[in-house]
Amino acid sequence: MANATKQQIIDTFLDLTLKQSVDKISISKLMQITQLQRETFYYYFDDKYSLVEETLRSLLFNSYVKMLKSESLDEANQAVMNGIINHKNFYQDLLSGQNEYMFKKIYCQVSVDVITDYLKQHYANDISDSVLFAARFYAYAVNTIIYDWIETGMQEPVDKLVAHFRTSIPEILAPYFYTKEGQTI
Repeated sequence: MANATKQQIIDTFLDLTLKQSVDKISISKLMQITQLQRETFYYYFDDKYSLVEETLRSLLFNSYVKMLKSESLDEANQAVMNGIINHKNFYQDLLSGQNEYMFKKIYCQVSVDVITDYLKQHYANDISDSVLFAARFYAYAVNTIIYDWIETGMQEPVDKLVAHFRTSIPEILAPYFYTKEGQTI
């Protein structure tokens, strides 16, 4: 039940982003629409920024680690890109002038956390500081490309970007990720 309530708040927040910018969405309005008490919001989130962070985790990264282990890097990246397309207004608003720094900070940290968690969970004994650094480097690089892609209207085909992400992975990271054929990159 608790996860359902948290997800209800996130889903309502996303619905509101279709009509107005993140800045204009108040916690009071959000809770009025969900018909939940304001205290319920603060049970799950510290503030609106933590709501944005959890929304990003929910949209993009909750299934990413699972996909990396059971699917391929391409399929995981494809799912992330499709999630961005499905919530285009939300991402474009977050990259607007007033929200850009907050979005990039949260998005990048969540991305690094997800890749690092994946590596530590599945390859704990084989992870060196160099591998973790390469993971951060790769996450920052991919994120910069994604920011540019969103800001320029998402013109480049997703499959082309996903292929570029795969071919650009640092050599030290490649053995930790899989192709559709089940082989390491």
